[in-house]
Amino acid sequence: MQLRIFGGLPYLLPMIAVLPFGMGMFGQLKPFEILFQILTPVMIVQLTLYALIPFGPLVIFFALLLLVVRNPRIPFFIRIHVFQALLLDIFVVICGYALALLGLPQRIGLAAVQPGLGSGFSMLDILSGILFIFVFAAAIVGMIRAFREEYADLPIVTETARSMMR
Repeated sequence: MQLRIFGGLPYLLPMIAVLPFGMGMFGQLKPFEILFQILTPVMIVQLTLYALIPFGPLVIFFALLLLVVRNPRIPFFIRIHVFQALLLDIFVVICGYALALLGLPQRIGLAAVQPGLGSGFSMLDILSGILFIFVFAAAIVGMIRAFREEYADLPIVTETARSMMR
């Protein structure tokens, strides 16, 4: 049971990291608005922790990388799932910087968690929505597979994780 929990829990990191990219969809589409209402407490806790701990996400990233992924005493099942979650998180960060270069403003703070702001969809809103759906779905698949004690076969992510773990 512990193997399942510790294998699936790290997928919360990319799920939380990608939430700001889905803000434009939360007010526009009913299923996402329901998802927003469910995840609001998680986002508030995240924002509070990140405000209290300087460089909180970076500290969590390196702690997981050095203490879990690089530790051969921890079962491979947990290490591979943690590493896949970290790779998804890296993907979100890189895409966030790329979208910022293209002109998508950073949506940080409690103002970011108010659905329905803005009118219509721009191309950057569509790209951020695709990023949100892809990463959120990949994290859910990884979490479900970990809870079933199976390895998540996420395209590109699993191949990269396995090659880096050797």
